[in-house]
Amino acid sequence: SGKPILAYIPDGVTRSLLTGYGASRCVGITDVKAGAVAIEEYFEQWKKGKLPTGNVEFVQKFERSNLTKQLAGILSRLTEENRTIADK
Repeated sequence: SGKPILAYIPDGVTRSLLTGYGASRCVGITDVKAGAVAIEEYFEQWKKGKLPTGNVEFVQKFERSNLTKQLAGILSRLTEENRTIADK
């Protein structure tokens, strides 16, 4: 959607994904002060009309059509591997 994200989240894969999005602030799950600062900064950016937007190319990787294409490729490869094994 291109909107900024504030995430109270521990280190890990999800945090890495959000960082790749480019319009996110990740704070520790108990860091209330950092969350409040992020909200204030987002509010100030919103007032100026300068909220960050997400990385379009990053978001496109997760669109249904692209995920479906990836899944189709995986299924196709598995089918070919099974045919090869069956032909032996």
